[in-house]
Amino acid sequence: MSSDNNHLRVQYEALLKENKQLKGVVEKLEKENHDLKRSVYELSLNNIGSSSSSAETGPSVFNANDLLAKNSATETTPSYLESLTPNMDDDDQQASNP
Repeated sequence: MSSDNNHLRVQYEALLKENKQLKGVVEKLEKENHDLKRSVYELSLNNIGSSSSSAETGPSVFNANDLLAKNSATETTPSYLESLTPNMDDDDQQASNP
């Protein structure tokens, strides 16, 4: 009976030790995660600050105005979403031909 208790005590102490080690690892990872989030935030602020000050001098990845503007010369074919929606002329023809 006492050997069973000793065995359980040894297992319990091993689990406590492992639990303590894992808590240390989790704490270390949480600190690293916090530091990485802070770095991303600081880099984002630097990027925003540098892009606003050099917006006219430096090239940007893409120009949102160009992406949002509709250019009839480049849009000769309908987009995928436009091809999914029926044209008004097609609806009118279907309504007149029951």
